[in-house]
Amino acid sequence: MWLSGCATAPPASRDSASPSDLTRWQLKGKLAIIQPEERLSVNLHWQHNGDRDDLRLTNLFGSTLITLQASENGAKIRYQDKTYSGNNASELLGRLTGWAVPLTDLSRWILGQGSQDEGQTVLDDNGWPAQVTLVLDPNQPPWQMKYQGWQQVEGYRIPRMVSLRQGDNRLKLALSDWQPELPR
Repeated sequence: MWLSGCATAPPASRDSASPSDLTRWQLKGKLAIIQPEERLSVNLHWQHNGDRDDLRLTNLFGSTLITLQASENGAKIRYQDKTYSGNNASELLGRLTGWAVPLTDLSRWILGQGSQDEGQTVLDDNGWPAQVTLVLDPNQPPWQMKYQGWQQVEGYRIPRMVSLRQGDNRLKLALSDWQPELPR
């Protein structure tokens, strides 16, 4: 089931399942990238399959701006009609666009699945993540991630909106469509 148009998913309930047991899913949403020199709003199409992530960012008219493929073996980005490769998706994206985006393990954190060992987590009244401090690089300031509301889709608890901040760099992700792909 895909959510579309103005339909909204119901709020998550205490018996909503965490998507932690899923290794395959797709999501669509809006991503705002806010930095001191740039403000950008794009559509995000993300497919997660085990250890591989395929992301496509499009503009308001649906034209593809960037495609990114990332796995434990490295990353490939198609940007301005050229393909670039590198070992680290975050570093490659930053080098090409200037955007600071913490892509390392974001597929888990974006759905509230990170472990206590990877960051400092503050839980809400339901025991769900409300805020996480992520230290991805000891030489950089940590990222502050806030979950702003939860929704229930296909019986799973997923966030409505996630915001990330590192100094003057901010990201806001509003999840509009999410579809699990159940194990076969």
